[in-house]
Amino acid sequence: MNFRHPRSVTMGLGMVLALLLVAATPALAGVGGSVFPNYPLTVTTGDTGVAASITIMNVSTIPNDTESVSVQQIRHTPSCGSLPLGSCPSGFEDPGVFLISAAAGRAGTACAGVTFAVSEINAATGEVAFTPSVAVSLGPSIGAPATSTCTIDFAVDVLKVPAKDANGAATGIQTDGVASAVIHGESSGLDGSGTGTSQVTVNSLETQITDLIALINSFNLQQGLTNNLISRLDAVLAACRELGDFILQVQAQSGKKLSAAQATQLIAGANQIKATLACP
Repeated sequence: MNFRHPRSVTMGLGMVLALLLVAATPALAGVGGSVFPNYPLTVTTGDTGVAASITIMNVSTIPNDTESVSVQQIRHTPSCGSLPLGSCPSGFEDPGVFLISAAAGRAGTACAGVTFAVSEINAATGEVAFTPSVAVSLGPSIGAPATSTCTIDFAVDVLKVPAKDANGAATGIQTDGVASAVIHGESSGLDGSGTGTSQVTVNSLETQITDLIALINSFNLQQGLTNNLISRLDAVLAACRELGDFILQVQAQSGKKLSAAQATQLIAGANQIKATLACP
């Protein structure tokens, strides 16, 4: 039996734990897995070394609940503008929001001590592959979780605000992520799969400044000091607006007073500054 997981359930305090709802499809045996991408509920552009993880479980059923499985083709798309079912839908790609590094198996799970190389395999979607230093084997699903589960811990840098909001009805800007893996029965030779999703709110510079202004106002300071502090924060937002106007002006002069190559270089430089400032 081949298991696929069409949607997720959020669990845990302070973390997004995407739990796959296991749905059976016609197949020959019960080889399958669950995948749990786990990110903080909220991050802020400029954050570095944010702790995240992917947990993979052997959930094979009778008659394959007594066999070990190998974990293969571990894939992860960190950011997407729509809830992905297995992969980011066309038109909703939003790469470059997160940078993943330093992946390793968590102590107390079946992949403890295993390192994972992280490499981008699809620049258009930002999908990455986690390649283990040694083969990862999970014990039977009827066994202890410590032997039937592998948790991969990794660090995430938040590079920019998502360009596409995955949940316009919610406060802030949300992005969806998806993780998947192939589960291979070591005795039966049969394959199953698991897919899970997570949603993260990414705070922009504008959100952070708005919150800081609200904090200043809550202090009931002298009006002169309040105005002075807020004006300095407004200046930061003004810098973002000026960068946007700079880009528009360069685009308007591309092929005229600026060559296309010059315009490309200037726009790239301005976008780097916007990313550094976490401009919306």
